[in-house]
Parts: sequence; structure tokens; C-alpha cells
Amino acid sequence: MFVRVVDNSKTNLATVLEEAFSKASQARFAVAFLSLSGVSIIERWLDDLLQRGGDAEFLVGLDFHTTAPEALRHLWRKQQQFDRYRLICFRGKETYHPKLYLFREENGLQAIVGSSNLTEGGLRANVEVNVMLDFPNAEDETAQALLDFYTRLKFSQGCFVPDEAYIEQYARVAERVRATRKAADADAVKDLAVREKALPQVVPSARDLSGWQRLVYSRLPTGKFATSDLYAFVPEFQKAYPENANIEAKIRQVLQQLRDLGLVHHLGRGEWQLNESVER
Repeated sequence: MFVRVVDNSKTNLATVLEEAFSKASQARFAVAFLSLSGVSIIERWLDDLLQRGGDAEFLVGLDFHTTAPEALRHLWRKQQQFDRYRLICFRGKETYHPKLYLFREENGLQAIVGSSNLTEGGLRANVEVNVMLDFPNAEDETAQALLDFYTRLKFSQGCFVPDEAYIEQYARVAERVRATRKAADADAVKDLAVREKALPQVVPSARDLSGWQRLVYSRLPTGKFATSDLYAFVPEFQKAYPENANIEAKIRQVLQQLRDLGLVHHLGRGEWQLNESVER
């Protein structure tokens, strides 16, 4: 694994993202907020990725109405151009504060984790600190931990797929906050929250899994099963991840992750049941 610090002094994050886009087949961004200026910086590279058959996804925070409405509009409209592109919004009980940029290559993964949001300042001008992790093998345990984190965010209860009407409603609230520099009217915020709950959530499927989650899920039987049933696959899992010294503990951990994603139901005392309504 190659590690590089990116702090916008000698090298800015925009330059690193341009290079990452050029080699990637898939991009996943989880950012607390974004601006139109930040989106404009990466747009040409994003379009190049999508035009050559890649796919991209943005998981954007809306806390404090800081994300620019015009940036949301711009990203939402791009869905009309590209099938392999999606905008997802996060509005949970907790403050959403990640800055995670993931790029899948043929066999590897580039991950950028740090302080930069998707704004012009975050990408070029601000004093920031980010770490770029370049994994030659995307099946590396740390690489998979980052991918698993993104997957858990994407399918958490706070995520929803916005429509144009929602973005316009959000814009009215955000512009009021911006104009008055005060919290938005309580009724307006309440109405916005009602609208968010009415919008479709992101539904998980087996295609969204990778690494350990994909491996364990692929071996789950239909119907009910016990944790111990999966121990029969320990030799196979050990071959896939020889550096892991406790495969049985990892199986138990992954089952809990699959439960949190809604892919399996925990029946208690080591008993599980596959969620048959989820596409495999």
C-alpha cells in the first residue's frame, strides 16, 4: 500500500482527484457538504468516467443546510444524462461529517480520507490534511473496511434519493438560512423532514457488497441457518484472506454487518434467516 499526504500546499486535492478519475472504473464520494464551485472542478473528470462506461455515486450531507442548493440541482440533473450515476442524500439523527473519496480500479482501490469537503476551498485553497491510500489489491482488509464503511452509510436509515421537488424545497430553506444567518423557520424544517421520509430510501442488494461481505453472503443458505453452519467455509475464507488469524470471529462480525444492511435477520442465539425479499 502506498500512502501520500495531501494538504493543498505542494499538491492540492484537485490534482490528486484528476489523476484518480483518469484510472478509475468507479467513484464513490461521501462528503459532509459540497458547493457548485467544487462540483465544477471535478465535473469534466466525472463526465469522462461516465462516458467510458464507469459509474459514480455521491452521498451528500444536508446538516445545517450548508450544502449549496445549486450544487444539488446540478448533480441531480446529471442523472438525466447518465444511467450509471446516482445522487443520494443523508439526513440522520447524528451529524454527518465524513470526507471520503473512493476510486475502484481494475484490481485496486484508491481511497482519500481527510478534512476536505467537495468545495473549491477544500480541493485547492484551504489548509487541509488528507491521506491518500493506494491499494494494489482492493481485497486488502483495510481497503475492504473503507468500502464496508461506505456501504453501511449508503444503506443507513438517514439516506434517501432526492427528487427535483425536494431539492427546490430544500433550496428555499437553505436560502432563508443564508440570508438571515439564523436557523430556518421551525415549520419549514419540519415540512422538509416530512418530505425526506416520503422519498425512497436506498435498497441494498448483493451487487453492492464487496470483499468479506460479498464472500460471506455468497455462502448463505436460503431460509434459516446457524452461525456455525458457516464455519464449514473457514478453509475457503482462509485461502481468500490468509492474513486473517481468526476467521470465525470475522464471520460473526460480517453477519452483524449484513444484519445492519437488512440482508439477514437475526433470530437470536446464533440463528439467522436470509432476507428473501432482497435481490441476490
